[in-house]
Amino acid sequence: MISSDVLRSILVTLEKAAESLAPVTVEENYLMRVSKGEAALTMPDLPYMAAAELLVAVLRVHGPKTLAQGQALQVVTAYWQEQAVNDLWETCGINAENANVYLHLACQAALAHMAQAITKAAPVAQWVGARCPVCGDAASFACLEKDSGKRTLVCGSCFTHWSYKRIGCCFCHEDRPDHMKKLTTDDFPGWSVMVCNTCRGYLKTADLRVFAAEPEWRETVLAILPLDYAVQKWLAAGNCVSS
Repeated sequence: MISSDVLRSILVTLEKAAESLAPVTVEENYLMRVSKGEAALTMPDLPYMAAAELLVAVLRVHGPKTLAQGQALQVVTAYWQEQAVNDLWETCGINAENANVYLHLACQAALAHMAQAITKAAPVAQWVGARCPVCGDAASFACLEKDSGKRTLVCGSCFTHWSYKRIGCCFCHEDRPDHMKKLTTDDFPGWSVMVCNTCRGYLKTADLRVFAAEPEWRETVLAILPLDYAVQKWLAAGNCVSS
């Protein structure tokens, strides 16, 4: 596993490289889909070229060797189409273990770059769905807003934020309060985990009324892994949320 310092360095490289990406064209069909309650992007709409460009940039700085743009595009396409990529890395002469981290972060950064443009134009404020209005992925985090305490979901793929009802599971839509359990630990002040007894899904939630600033979500994934492990152990032990 990469360290938090290395992760931060990679993210800085990607942030600088993303500044050189071409402006995003927000197409009318993106906005139309969101207005109909569908995610803005479908598989062909994903930013393949931008992700390939960022992958080349991050490998140039952090990898043992870099890729040609065409090779990077091939790897990105396989990743987003959920195909095996390790053989592709081997063909390119790059160790897959670290390279897959670079690939994931480059695709994430490219998608986030695209999402920023879409959320400025699309009617995301009216979105009521449980999945991301931009890419359609499930939420990875939630946060409670500093002023209102309202719950906002955070996509782990493109980091889009959208409002969601305060009580209920965003995975299976269970809304009975006695089927939800809030877990906290002194090791992670300001964080809680809402566990659903119906689907056994859980959502890590940051209370922004406690934090001085909103977490940097890309770094947070690594920083709160012990919290994930603790919840998974709790669930594996057969704990029941309600009787």
